[in-house]
Amino acid sequence: MENKDYKTLLIDDTAYKTLYTKKYENRAHWSPEDAREIKTGIPGTVIQLNVKVGDTVSLGDTLCLFEAMKMENIVRSPHAGTVCAVNIKEGDKLPKGFVMMMIDEEK
Repeated sequence: MENKDYKTLLIDDTAYKTLYTKKYENRAHWSPEDAREIKTGIPGTVIQLNVKVGDTVSLGDTLCLFEAMKMENIVRSPHAGTVCAVNIKEGDKLPKGFVMMMIDEEK
């Protein structure tokens, strides 16, 4: 019998021994989101860019216009701060999860 690496899980004060599947062991581990990053939610195209590096933005300011699924979406600033990076230009086709820009929060 081979020596397996059993893991112990404690659920409601009861210990259970189990083996993790390869899929579970190879999964992408969760990490908290970076509040500075403005990412795409779905694939689409940048129609209009309203900010550049160094601009100061307030909560709710329009950052860009993004077309996805035949709809135009306004991307607004989630917090006040200074634009520290812009990774897009008008006409860019972007995948889901792409970091369009970064905004440093006001202190």
